[in-house]
Amino acid sequence: MAVYSGMLDFEIAFAYVFANLLSLPLWYSLLAKKNSIKSLIIQYQKINSLQKKSLPNRDAIINFAFAFCISIPVIAVTCCAAWISTDEVMKNCYGFFLPFQENFAAVLLRFCVLLLVFTSQHIFPNSAAIICTVLYFKFSDLFNVFYEELQDLRGEYVNHYLMHSKMKQHTLLFRVAYELQDATSVICFLFLCSRMALMYFTLATFMLQPEGISPANAWEMMPVVVAAPLSIIFLTICCSMITAKIKNCVTTLQEIQTDKALKDKTEKETLRCLESMLSKRFPLISACNVVILDLRLNFTVFGSLFTYGLLFLSLKK
Repeated sequence: MAVYSGMLDFEIAFAYVFANLLSLPLWYSLLAKKNSIKSLIIQYQKINSLQKKSLPNRDAIINFAFAFCISIPVIAVTCCAAWISTDEVMKNCYGFFLPFQENFAAVLLRFCVLLLVFTSQHIFPNSAAIICTVLYFKFSDLFNVFYEELQDLRGEYVNHYLMHSKMKQHTLLFRVAYELQDATSVICFLFLCSRMALMYFTLATFMLQPEGISPANAWEMMPVVVAAPLSIIFLTICCSMITAKIKNCVTTLQEIQTDKALKDKTEKETLRCLESMLSKRFPLISACNVVILDLRLNFTVFGSLFTYGLLFLSLKK
């Protein structure tokens, strides 16, 4: 309706609708992987019980992340609803183009619509990203503890019973790495698609408005400007932590194998255990095998946004 009345460009309206519709497959993918995520939690507890060293308590960080994920859109909704009467386009769009007088009922209707839109557009996708981020964060701790325990074995006599125990942990970690990739791959892919679509939409809206943006429009953009980049950055950081810990474990196992191979008294069964662990290839955590979730992804995403912005600047001239 806003397109037909000339209030919005078709391209901007299409990008906005597309970004919102991506929340639907994201919801179904999260629902489909619910049992896999539960299985990962059970595997996490099982592996943790086999490890001698205790894991650090990350509950405060996780609680802060969830609170931040919810508070930013809620604050933006409240402020946007307070300022929306100053923006005629937004007032009509979020009021369903109904001829409301500016009273409490009209403000309440627009607030409810804004809250529903922001829940679908920001709160739920960011919550899904936090679930994946927490999984990466927690399992990186498991790999880190395993790495520290391997470091303790260097320079010590290791019998095959102890090495069998380490191989059991290694096998569980190897299995859970593939389960983690399978459980989070589609979720991360849809999340990245929705965030990138929203960021491109926001950039296009900002650059293509010659009269500037209203306060309500600025508050509408705030979750995209603040929460979306941070959620992508935190996701890739926690995922890259797993990759780094796996590399550390492999390097340490290679060093232990070299040390034990140089000693004549090393049991052959111990060397077989080491060879078995080194023969396993851990997966690279990715989003549907399209992009690898590492720190380089941040440069790709934000670099493309920067290039996109320069393109808009050249078009405006």
